[in-house]
Amino acid sequence: MKYAMLTMIAAYALIATVACSNKKNSSDNGSSNLDCPAGTTFYMGYCVTSNGQPVNTGAVAFQSKTTTSSYGSAYSTAGALSITNRNVFNQLLREGFGICDQGYYNGGSASCMSFTNFMVSIQATHAEASGARVTLEAYPNYNYGGTNYWISTPSWQQAGTCALTSFFFGGCYMTPNQYQNQWYHSNVLPLNVSHSITNENQGFEMRGYGATGTISQNKLIQLIVLNGSLKNQSFDYYLAYNGKAGGVFAQGKMVRCNTPSCGLW
Repeated sequence: MKYAMLTMIAAYALIATVACSNKKNSSDNGSSNLDCPAGTTFYMGYCVTSNGQPVNTGAVAFQSKTTTSSYGSAYSTAGALSITNRNVFNQLLREGFGICDQGYYNGGSASCMSFTNFMVSIQATHAEASGARVTLEAYPNYNYGGTNYWISTPSWQQAGTCALTSFFFGGCYMTPNQYQNQWYHSNVLPLNVSHSITNENQGFEMRGYGATGTISQNKLIQLIVLNGSLKNQSFDYYLAYNGKAGGVFAQGKMVRCNTPSCGLW
C-alpha cells in the first residue's frame, strides 16, 4: 500500500510538471509581497505597514521538522518529517542550498550525508491566497561519524591549477566547479511559491523554483497535499525536487503554528 501511494505521488509530480512546463519562474528568494494589501509588505508571515504595524489578513502558518536536533533533543512543537529518498535530498542540498558536497571529496559537516536536521515551514497571508512562502532549513548532525569536523578538498585538476598559478604568479587560483560557482550558499532557503487547489478540490500543491543563480533555479520544488487545506489544523504532505518521477524525497505532517511567524527570524 505504501509503495502504491508513493508511486501515485511520483506520477502526480511528473504530470503536474509537464502540465505547467511553460510557467517557469525562478524564486526571488523570498522577497515577494505575497498577496499583502496595498501599502503593506510581507514580513515573517505578516503583512506590515511602513511603520512596522501588522495588518490582520487572517494569516496562517504551518511547520514540520525531523525528529532529532543536532544536540540530540527531540522537537516537540511541529509535525514529524522524514527523508524518504536520500539521493534526491542530497541533490537539493548541493544544488539549491549550496552548503555541502561542494568539493571533490567532502567529509564531516561538509558532506551532505551529515545533514539530518530538516525543517519545512509554510506561511500564507490567508488560507486561500494564491501564493505563499515555503522556507526550507537544513543543518548537519554534528555528531555524524562520531566526531565534529569539516573537510572539502579540490579535484586533482583544481589542485594542478593551483600549483601552476602559484609557481608562475605567486598565488593559488582554482577554477570553481559548478557547485562552488553558485552565488547562493545558505542553510535557509526561502521560496515564494504558487498555491493551487488539486485532486478534485481535496488537496493542494505549492510549487516554486530554486534561487536565481543556482543550479536549482530552473528545477521545480513541489509541496504536495492529497487531502487537506490551509484551513485545517494539520495535513500530510510530500516534497519533490526536479519535477520528475522518483523526485519525491520527503514526507511528513504539517501542524498549524500558534503565530504567523512560526518562530522564524
